[in-house]
Amino acid sequence: LKCFASKSMRRDFQRIVCGAGLCLCGLELLPEALLGARWRPNGRRPIAASGGTRRGVGGAQMAYEGWRMSRVELRELLNKYERAVEEDAFGLLRPSKLERQMLGEVVVTKRAEAVKQARDVNRRLIEAVVDDLADLCGGPEDVPSRPTCEFRVLDEKVPTLPASSYGSIASTFLHLFRDWSSQCTHVHSGTYARAIEELGKLVPLGAEVLVPGAGLARLAADIAARGYNVEANEASRLFLTFADYALNRAPAAGSTLYPMAHVFSENFSHEQQYMQISVPTPTPAEIAAQGTAAEGGKAAL
Repeated sequence: LKCFASKSMRRDFQRIVCGAGLCLCGLELLPEALLGARWRPNGRRPIAASGGTRRGVGGAQMAYEGWRMSRVELRELLNKYERAVEEDAFGLLRPSKLERQMLGEVVVTKRAEAVKQARDVNRRLIEAVVDDLADLCGGPEDVPSRPTCEFRVLDEKVPTLPASSYGSIASTFLHLFRDWSSQCTHVHSGTYARAIEELGKLVPLGAEVLVPGAGLARLAADIAARGYNVEANEASRLFLTFADYALNRAPAAGSTLYPMAHVFSENFSHEQQYMQISVPTPTPAEIAAQGTAAEGGKAAL
């Protein structure tokens, strides 16, 4: 699996605008002029190309790989997420005297404990991703291993969509819930699996398939495991950061997450809002194994 990220600078805020392509079967799907790198034949790993740097105010280096969030950026998003949750929960955590009498101490205490538990658990996941990001003091060699998915930077002249959409922790949690949890297997069976089944009727195995707006790359991984050469494009730097972590370095046992802790409406119950899940489930290795069993060959992501 190879992911190609492109970048350009926005004049006002000097922010990176990124798109990415994931080639899940290790084959070159984009022309050399776009990749900005030379390729070895026979599907072997490409010759390393510079990941580029990202510059902040005053030209200070922010991250070695510009398509990924920096540690500071991700912590800022976490603070923004926690602040929003606290604001929404304030009336429940600090009810008036009359409201406390009506609700009862048991209900108020239960809500406070649930908010705190979800906050602490979700914070640990984000901090794990923060620790996984390159340390500015580590220098240009501080790039993590990518056994499943390689991310590559395209030429800055390649046009891409703005990276401002899907740039919140809340949207990331909900996408992790939908694509990488056992609680949402109905999404896979009712949507992704059907799409892959129709794809099999129309396109022969080994063909090239484009997955635009790939999000956290679950559908792309499933299609690749089926035996196709997949390029998956994504413009959100936050989603690219989490896709890189989930596909390459997430713990095999998974990480605990409360994906709906910030949703204070449209829940059937208190238990639904504070549903606990483990991500990523299934793991990329398990998806690859399913492809091996289905096709009788070696599935490589």
